[in-house]
Parts: sequence; C-alpha cells; structure tokens
Amino acid sequence: MSIHYLLEQFFNWILSFPHSEVLIVSIIIIFFASVFESLPFTGMFFPSESITVFFGFIAYKDIIDIKILTIATYIGILLGDIIGYLIGAKVGEEFLKKHAKRVKIDSKKYEKMQNMLESNLIKALFIGRSNGFTRWIVPFLAGANKINFQKFILSNMLTAAFWAPAFLLGGYYLGSAFEAYGKYFGVGIIVATIVSIVGYKLYQHFNKEGFFQSKDVRLLFINIFGLYLFSKMTEDILDLELITKLDFWIHTNMQHIYTPFLTKIMIAITTIGNPLPATAITLTITLYLGYKKYFIEMLFFLFSIVGSTTLMFIVKSLVQRTRPLHHLIEASGYSFPSGHAAISTALAFSLYLILSKRVKYKKTLLSLCIIYPLIISFSRVYLSVHYLSDVIAGIGLSLFWVSLVALVYEGIENRGKR
Repeated sequence: MSIHYLLEQFFNWILSFPHSEVLIVSIIIIFFASVFESLPFTGMFFPSESITVFFGFIAYKDIIDIKILTIATYIGILLGDIIGYLIGAKVGEEFLKKHAKRVKIDSKKYEKMQNMLESNLIKALFIGRSNGFTRWIVPFLAGANKINFQKFILSNMLTAAFWAPAFLLGGYYLGSAFEAYGKYFGVGIIVATIVSIVGYKLYQHFNKEGFFQSKDVRLLFINIFGLYLFSKMTEDILDLELITKLDFWIHTNMQHIYTPFLTKIMIAITTIGNPLPATAITLTITLYLGYKKYFIEMLFFLFSIVGSTTLMFIVKSLVQRTRPLHHLIEASGYSFPSGHAAISTALAFSLYLILSKRVKYKKTLLSLCIIYPLIISFSRVYLSVHYLSDVIAGIGLSLFWVSLVALVYEGIENRGKR
C-alpha cells in the first residue's frame, strides 16, 4: 500500500471536520511547537521542524492557508526566544556551565558562542536556529550575558522573519514533489527507512563507545540493503506491483529453456537446499566449530541460521502467497519468501564471516558463498516452485538478519578486546 494513498485518506479524514476547528487546532499546535523549540533544554528534543514541515504539506493541500500558519509560527518563535532570554537572565551562565556535560557544551563551544553573541547578534540567532542543538542556547546565552533586550528583540524579529516560513515552505514544496512521486513509496519502504535511520544512529552511538571498527560499517550497509530488498519485495507482491508482472512473465517463459539434462541438474541442486540436507550441513558445521572450541562463532552461526529460518516461517504464515502452478517437483507450504533462498543465504553469509578471518583465499571463498545461494535460488525459479520475488525476498531477509547478528557479535568482541 503506497504512502501516497494513506496520506490521501488522512487528508480526507481531516476535511471531514469543520474548517474552523481544523484551523484553530492547527494554529495552536504550530504556535506551541514554535514556542517549545526555543525553551531551554526542551528545544533539544522537541521535533518542531517535522511538525512545521508537516503543516506546510497540509498547506499545499489547501486545507489551511500557509500565510496564517506563518504568522502563528512567527509569533511562537518570538515568544519562545523571549522566554528563553528571560530564563537565561534569571538563572545566569553559571547554570549552563554547571550542566555543560549534560548538554555536551565544552569550553571552546561556549566561548565561540559568546564571542558571536557580542560581535554579531543577528548572525548568532540566525545560525543558532538552524539546528535543534543550538536553537535554544542562543536566546538563553543572550539573557545570561545581559545582551541589550531591545537589541535582542529587534534581531530576533529579523531572523524569525526568515525561519518562520522556511520549514513551512519546505513542507509546501515537499507536498508538490510527493504529489508526483509519492505513489512510488509504500509503507514498507517508509518503515525500512525509519528502521535504517534508527539502526544507523545506534551504530554511531556504539561506534563512539568503541564497539565497532571501521570495517564493520560494511555490515551496516549490507543490513540496510537486505532490509530494503525484503521490504520492497513484500510491498510489491502485496500491492501487485511491477515485480509480480515480472514474476508471471518469467514463470510463463521459463519453459522455453527446459531440457531434460538441465532439469536433472536443477533438481540435484535444489535437493541440497531441502530441509534434511540443510539441517545436516548446519549440524556438521556446528559440531566442527564446537570441536575446534570456537564457541562464540558457533553461537553466531546458530543464531544466524535459526533466526533466518524462524523469520522466514513467520513471514510465510503472514503473507500466505500460493506457489506457482505447474511446478516440476512437488512442494508444499506457501511461496513467499523462499525458504531455500533464505537458509542457503544464511548458511553462506554466516560461514563467510567466520572463515574469512582464517583463510588466505578470501576472494575464492566469497565467490563460492555468493554462487551457492544464487544457484539454489535459480533452481527454485527454474523448477517453478517459487517466483523471482520469493527468492529475492528470502535473500534479503537473511542478509538483514545475519548482518544484524554479526554487528552484535562484532560489537561484543571489539568491546571485549578493549
């Protein structure tokens, strides 16, 4: 389901209320959002930009006049900065110095902001309002340093005249762009984007704490790529998008390359990925790692395989996509995602991460670990027991899960070494 469709439904819901009520509620929300962003400490966390951009989007839909929203935002900014100034004048700079570590302000930053306030107040207010970290500090410091109140008000009025409409217009033009391209973005992609951003922020945080090395960023990229791959396939098959048309075209035309010899080879290849052989391979590798006393690697390997398998079965039961008709071998259960693709990818990827630290010929190992899941995935499509999107989703799901487990494993190992 596209996000464009969901937003249209949301806008229609808003329009079901009287215009006067929508207007009053919107003015109240955007006014207080503009006030809170300038208050000491709350300005660091309050998502005022997102709120303002959203209302700019609403203005584009002609639900509310953007000029009224701009006035409400402007007054809110002025009032918030005045309150911040008065609080700063009341508690003084000693309060900020006392809590400098909490708000992550070192002496250099503090001195730089003070110099800017004294030399160019308009510039300080203009730059300060450009990000959530500094937007509340500048009014607070202006009050703490006893900057002339009339000069502060005048400078504040000038800078607020720029910033009040800035994010609203950003939301307005975003609405214009979204009208043209929003249909290409579904809920799955939006969710994947949010999860990726959160994951990246967590990675940054733990990286500063010494949990990761520079090479670990590759795992993060694989993790995000796998998530997007799986999310896109899931979304497209649920909404019957382009990939489903490609699925049926491949399924219909695959018979043109059928030969008795090739079919026998594909059956032999797909048999390797069947539950019994896959379980035997997993147990053999697990026992070998245990015999070598690579217990952490053994746990990583088991978590990778069991986790990928569990996720695959959960998604199968939720999506419940039927298998293609006229398959060349017997297959039971649902089609999406491909279990063979998911498990073979989990096996190959996790094994590569374990062995790449211990073998010389890493390129050869990498090639084998790429070919193994790809050829098994192709055999499933060739034998018409899966669509192309099924195997792509299976690969993406395992790339996401195994890289996630690997990041946790690497983080713990690196932290232990420190």
